[in-house]
Amino acid sequence: DGETDADLIKRAKEESRIERDEAAALGTQIHNCIESLMQNKTCISNFAFWSISLKTVDTFKATFPDAQILAVEEHIICHTHKFGCKIDLLFEHNGKICLLDWKTNKFRNNKYSPYESNAWQLAGQSLACADNGIKVDEWYNAGINVDPKSETYGECQIVSWRKKNGEKKVDISRGFEIIPLLSKIWDIQNNFEVII
Repeated sequence: DGETDADLIKRAKEESRIERDEAAALGTQIHNCIESLMQNKTCISNFAFWSISLKTVDTFKATFPDAQILAVEEHIICHTHKFGCKIDLLFEHNGKICLLDWKTNKFRNNKYSPYESNAWQLAGQSLACADNGIKVDEWYNAGINVDPKSETYGECQIVSWRKKNGEKKVDISRGFEIIPLLSKIWDIQNNFEVII
């Protein structure tokens, strides 16, 4: 008849885990297809993923028609702050070095809304680039709508993050402060010994 509170919580956690895992798998497949297309390789995927990925690459090319691709899915190490990361796309546009991260998402009200943690990720990647002699001038998230019930399903919207422009929602500056602090905390945690 009725579900106990404990069973309800257990079921909700399991359903949430399944939904998260399915979303991650979907994001990975689309991401891999975009990577192949950006490198002018064949994308082996089902038609829906291929179609979404092709639309995404077309949106990128329309937004940045003169882009010179410098790196796609590149692993990079930041020795100064002791972390590694993988950048989705590094490119030059209008004489500026740009960093872009693809994000599969369900748009709210048909609009991509990035999370502040997306800016922190780009800030960390930018610090790693700087540690390797590459100064990044501009940062972008490309939100890809993967909600098949949405009227903007498959659409890609590119959002620019700015440094110190006063707009909280698009300010990447905090990430440049937070990443070194997190790195320091990680370093302290890994070097902390408990003697009993």
